[in-house]
Amino acid sequence: MTIALRTLLGLYAPVLPYVSDALYQRLFREPEGGSSIHVSPWPAAPPSESAEGIDTVLAVLRAARAFRSEHRLPQSAELGTFAVDLADPCRPELEPAFRAAARARRVIFTPANLRQ
Repeated sequence: MTIALRTLLGLYAPVLPYVSDALYQRLFREPEGGSSIHVSPWPAAPPSESAEGIDTVLAVLRAARAFRSEHRLPQSAELGTFAVDLADPCRPELEPAFRAAARARRVIFTPANLRQ
């Protein structure tokens, strides 16, 4: 909660300078040791673990588009089951992103070494 409030104060600082600085002085001046919100660093996005898999999700998206083009299906057509060849398919948290990218009801993972 405090991270969200601190971030919002930083984002509101250019628009509401006096209010955001007054709240900063009361809530965050001592813990951060800053003199004003206007000289503090701009809020940065925390590192996200989901950003690590974006290349894989984009590869699935490209494969789904290529499949639809090859089979002359509209890009908006929903696929029943979409098989993805991955060397390391141990990313179950990305399955909803795979389904959304492929517009498929189900995504199954086939390791590339079993494809022979």
